[in-house]
Amino acid sequence: MEMMDFAGPDSKFMHCLPATRGEEVVDEVMDHPERSLCWVEAENRKHSIRAILAYLCPKTKEDAAVADAAEARMNAVLGKIA
Repeated sequence: MEMMDFAGPDSKFMHCLPATRGEEVVDEVMDHPERSLCWVEAENRKHSIRAILAYLCPKTKEDAAVADAAEARMNAVLGKIA
């Protein structure tokens, strides 16, 4: 928390998680109710990922061609990430 105090009273802590407590960040900073944004960041990331998956994988069981195209798009995107 000492380093956060040097940053100023309005500074915020962000981390993409998972974090190694005690090594990367102390509990006091990570769990601070006003200065830590890592849990909000993780929640937002979850919804972003779900939106991307919903876009890439539409519910189209009745139309196999559309489902195949969606799967191909998903595989292409995931292939670029890996």
